[in-house]
Amino acid sequence: MATKPKIQTLEILCGDALAKLKRIRMASIDCCITSPPFWRLRDFGVDGQLGLEQTPEEYIQKLVVICKEIMRVLKCRGTFWLNMGDSYAGAYCYSTPRIKQNQEWNGVYPTPTLRGDRNGMGKVPGLKPKDLCMMPARVALALQEQGWYIRSDIIWYKPNAMPEGRSDRPTKSHEYIFLLTKAEHYFYDANAIKEAVVSNPWSKSTGNGNGETGSNVRFGSPSDMRNKRSVWIVNTKKSYFGTHYATFPEKLIEPCILAGTMKRQMVLDPFAGSGTVGQVALKHSRSAVLIELNPEYIPLIKRRCSTWTMQKGDRDNLWYKMLKQKRVMSKVEKRSFVMLQNIDDGSKKGVL
Repeated sequence: MATKPKIQTLEILCGDALAKLKRIRMASIDCCITSPPFWRLRDFGVDGQLGLEQTPEEYIQKLVVICKEIMRVLKCRGTFWLNMGDSYAGAYCYSTPRIKQNQEWNGVYPTPTLRGDRNGMGKVPGLKPKDLCMMPARVALALQEQGWYIRSDIIWYKPNAMPEGRSDRPTKSHEYIFLLTKAEHYFYDANAIKEAVVSNPWSKSTGNGNGETGSNVRFGSPSDMRNKRSVWIVNTKKSYFGTHYATFPEKLIEPCILAGTMKRQMVLDPFAGSGTVGQVALKHSRSAVLIELNPEYIPLIKRRCSTWTMQKGDRDNLWYKMLKQKRVMSKVEKRSFVMLQNIDDGSKKGVL
């Protein structure tokens, strides 16, 4: 008789990240990938959201408390991938425009509205107007002090970055992804994310006898691979157009999931947004727990993950049919054998 396979699961929790994290069992998560709201950069219009604090210290204090819970639920060999962007003192905070759930995207982004002004909300103690706040560095140092190992500060370079209209500084075209761990030794599959070799800068070069050297010779064949570098070039073009305007590119998430987990392991995103982490996790045969504060994004997450999930009733029917026919589940069925648990009504006490 066929044995019931270990299935993927997708759990969606709607509510405050800190409160929902406390419902998750200790050391039950293999990898956490998230991008919290950046400080004073965007107002998502939800009470209790992170990012609207008056000072960097207040923002960092709240984020550190959340990361402490992430450390609790993360396994000893787990990894934590944290995306952070920066902001400027004295800048406006943009409010995210609202779109009705059933309204189709027409290819034009609504104009964000401004929140605050340069003489009010723009004032930051300890920072001068137009100062770069250095929030990624501040957060990283605070987490290092908390006990996290900072193993890498990855640069996410965005070739198609949004123009800023500034003539007194370069246009910002990058964000940071910090690779953090709980312990000195942890799971990291370097082979899963190796990249193709372009050239070898240490190879012998041709010269003309005058101290000038020619171009480097090519290193091996085009199929040669090398360890992934710490600058990731990924366009910001969204893979899904919906009501969320700060969507993770799927290609940015894939290396984190492939390097930080094995198949059937559990991935967490406490600031799920449009659900990109969950979608990519399911696509690569991982399970996921997604936490999102804004209830308007829950249907969006379900739609995005619907390709890789089936409802619990469908799952039970498929399993019953398989047992009745006394056959083993096919590879195609196993790939779609994912249970979706929507626990956004707070009816259950604890998950995982």
